[in-house]
Amino acid sequence: MKAPYRFTFGLVVLLALGWGSNMAQAQDILSTPTGPLGTGKKNMSGTLEGTHVAEYRMPLQQGQTLSVLCHARKSSVGFFVKDPEGELLSIPRPNCAHKLWSMSAIKSGTYTVGVLQDHAAALKGQGAFYRLHLSAQ
Repeated sequence: MKAPYRFTFGLVVLLALGWGSNMAQAQDILSTPTGPLGTGKKNMSGTLEGTHVAEYRMPLQQGQTLSVLCHARKSSVGFFVKDPEGELLSIPRPNCAHKLWSMSAIKSGTYTVGVLQDHAAALKGQGAFYRLHLSAQ
């Protein structure tokens, strides 16, 4: 194989591998629990890359209690919770390791739980693995 063809082939392979990893990441970011949660637990995990935010949507009925427990090895990982109108109920705080947060739904609707990295770590392009445990009762 001549040098220009090897270069083109290598470039195509690198682009395909990069596209595949981006698609896996996008799937993780957009993954949401399906259907009404009712009472039960959901466990999600993923890897945050740079400034990406992983969001999970939770349909809740008025009066249900949403509990969020986040595990991450890096102290730069935190989470937030938004109500159905998009108002922040929990401000993003770094170092979410082993911290439990809960609230009672004031109104029925779809609540959003997001996992993100501290701005400085995200700008450096650091990746961070997290595990998120959600429950509704």
